[in-house]
Amino acid sequence: MRPASPRDTHLTPPILEHEKTDLFRSKSEYSRAFKERLAAARQQGLAAVREVAADPALANLTDTESGIVVDLFLSLRAVEAHQDMLDLYQRMPPPLQRTRMVQEQRGFALNRLRRRDEAEQVLKQLINDFGPSSETNGLLGRVYKDRWEDARKAGDQMRARIRGAAGGGECVVVSVAMAIQFLCLDSRLTE
Repeated sequence: MRPASPRDTHLTPPILEHEKTDLFRSKSEYSRAFKERLAAARQQGLAAVREVAADPALANLTDTESGIVVDLFLSLRAVEAHQDMLDLYQRMPPPLQRTRMVQEQRGFALNRLRRRDEAEQVLKQLINDFGPSSETNGLLGRVYKDRWEDARKAGDQMRARIRGAAGGGECVVVSVAMAIQFLCLDSRLTE
């Protein structure tokens, strides 16, 4: 063994086996109690889950067990706190952020917030990085379905406005340009 040098004085002493066991037991108990708190909070709803999420013990997620962070992330999803999910994602340690499951849930939250382009980008990147999976493909399909539903609803609203302007009768749109011009004129008249 070589003698200790002045540079070695900043090193911390090794953790002894009994200390590792005690630390593991302590973290295990904390993890179990926290998961029980989250389960109860999910039953109570959004405010209760947000209260657990605000626990000072979660201020630095780098020091928090990954299982607890993921459980909190999924609990926020369960109570439809989609923006809270994205806020939590921003605080996660980078290795946890890069996991497939977290990225899938991030795409889900973005889509629920109607940020469809971002959701599509996240999910396509996930497929590119990890390959296709039924979960990722299903979430991406949902983004496309929601985008289609948005377009269909927008078309229904435009048809209703045109019908209303035609006195409730049938109206045939000869061109999209005419419809857009009508809608622009109509909106100026109703302001």
